[in-house]
Amino acid sequence: MKPPHRALKKRFLILVLFVLILTAAFLLKGGFFRVVSVQIVWDNPQFEEEALNLEIKNELYGQNIFFARIKNANSLKEKFPAVENFDLSKQFPAVVSLKIITRRPIIAVINDFMTDPRLSSLRQASDSSVLKTNFSAVWQDTQSLSASPSAYLLDKTGIVFKEAALRQFKSLPRLFLLSGVDSLLPFGKLKSRNDPDFFSSVLSLFSGLVSKTAVTGGQPDLPLTVEYILYRATGDLAIKFSAGFYAFLPEERDYQRTLEILNLIVGKYSTEGKNLKKIDLRFKNPVVEY
Repeated sequence: MKPPHRALKKRFLILVLFVLILTAAFLLKGGFFRVVSVQIVWDNPQFEEEALNLEIKNELYGQNIFFARIKNANSLKEKFPAVENFDLSKQFPAVVSLKIITRRPIIAVINDFMTDPRLSSLRQASDSSVLKTNFSAVWQDTQSLSASPSAYLLDKTGIVFKEAALRQFKSLPRLFLLSGVDSLLPFGKLKSRNDPDFFSSVLSLFSGLVSKTAVTGGQPDLPLTVEYILYRATGDLAIKFSAGFYAFLPEERDYQRTLEILNLIVGKYSTEGKNLKKIDLRFKNPVVEY
């Protein structure tokens, strides 16, 4: 037979455990820890979607704060492609803060001009003077705020995530699609007919070119700002840099090597004080005009 004090102690522990369980159940199931306030902040207000804010608030309101989460996050990202991720934090007892992280555009696809007849002469041209002369009118149209063309925004992975007025993103380089590209809509990954990963490969390269590109040989960093890119029927890229020269790149996958070659050539001719006109990297040996 157990001593009376041991039996009492056991009963007391059982009672305490029972009370704790009841308390936890009350706190979890009761209204004290229910979400009553949802604070949403977008990292880029230009991409804010009030419809998404409303959906998120409707989902989070009333959830227990201990378990509060966006249950349909993936479907919301598909519905609102500008959204890259959600960063949720909690302030007890009943407030949820949500930061919506959006995709960063690195280039704008010009929509209104893709079928412009003035672009037909550029589909095969490899002479930089022809490119400059024949493209100037189209380029000026896209620069004009009064023309107000629309554009599709792409991130570095090649995802088309938003259509917007170009005047809002006039500092972005432009990508003109002249041929060989599957439909831009619906939003999603921009694909070349020859290589589904082509644009994600080349845009990851240009995400570095848009800012600064390191020049080898002890030279200082050289700004290589891209003004526009033509993706042409030949499957290659004609790139116009703000420094005034064009670069022609083949439709291939090893863009890191291409970037190294481009850096070397630009660095060499800049050091020598020569004004570049064209760098053609589509052949076994680079062709340079200055």
